[in-house]
Amino acid sequence: MMRELGVLAVLLAASGCPTATVFECVEDAECSVGGEPGFCDGPGYCSFSDSACPSGRRFGALAGMGLADECVMGASTSSGVDTATSGDSTTGEVAASDGPGSTVSPQTSTSSGTAGTTEGSSTGEAVTGSSSDASSSSSSGGSDPCTVYDFDGAQPFEEIAPPFSVDVAVVGGVLRATWEPDELAAAALRIADPVNVSGGTLEVEFAEFPQEAGTVLSARWEDPNGAIVSAFVDGDEFLVSYTGDTGTVPVATEAHSERPLLRIRSEGDLIVVAAGDRDDFQTLATLDTAEMPFDLTEVDVRLVFDRYLSSGAATSIALESVTSCSIP
Repeated sequence: MMRELGVLAVLLAASGCPTATVFECVEDAECSVGGEPGFCDGPGYCSFSDSACPSGRRFGALAGMGLADECVMGASTSSGVDTATSGDSTTGEVAASDGPGSTVSPQTSTSSGTAGTTEGSSTGEAVTGSSSDASSSSSSGGSDPCTVYDFDGAQPFEEIAPPFSVDVAVVGGVLRATWEPDELAAAALRIADPVNVSGGTLEVEFAEFPQEAGTVLSARWEDPNGAIVSAFVDGDEFLVSYTGDTGTVPVATEAHSERPLLRIRSEGDLIVVAAGDRDDFQTLATLDTAEMPFDLTEVDVRLVFDRYLSSGAATSIALESVTSCSIP
């Protein structure tokens, strides 16, 4: 799936014509087709009634994350009401989209790193996160003071759990998401409420890459208009995508080659996504906000962990640190 998106990105770049390959929804009303009702399910994709699925619903052809035409394993609409569960899936207590328009009221996260409450971890204790719990440090460097989370304490971020919620906890000094065999689940964490990221940076440092394709960590900026810039790892690849009015467009795909750092940074009207180590970064993609509209002055900063394919084995992703820089 991800390799196909990489080929598609090359074709789109050559044609100069962005094409919607994924449709993200916020509410059920957006999913009505030909008068037939649909449902805004999972991490924000449309599903439709299908009696062949245990949940009674199947994702549409424009669902992302490998969910297109797959049965909804635990149906939860934009109203936040779970209607079915199937297999090893776990439904979250509160539904939210990891795309535009979370249904969970945000909690404030300031430049000093104050975050919300995270509960219900099977590998880590239930904690109320804060910058001191995470051993974060703030530094003012020019116009972009930074908060660095190095996970010497508790999980510091507010969870805005999708219907399927994977366990994310601080274990052994790293932030780790762990999936059981055949578990298809996701979790979205809010690093910061809307902040000004003009000249800002979001950087994640990997301690452990996913062992298989279909296991994803996405670092993303989301503006108030629903535009999303996402830099993510899927199996052995780094990918970059942009979500706008016409849907989600893949921008770049490249083997990660065990480079531990993935960075999103704004530079004037450009958003530059790069990967590397402390001494050497290589640009993966440059997005011009004049062509791909994005409001840098009011951005939600998020991490999304997701597993949409399974080989039948347990797997995990671990982060050594997360750095978020913004204008206060």
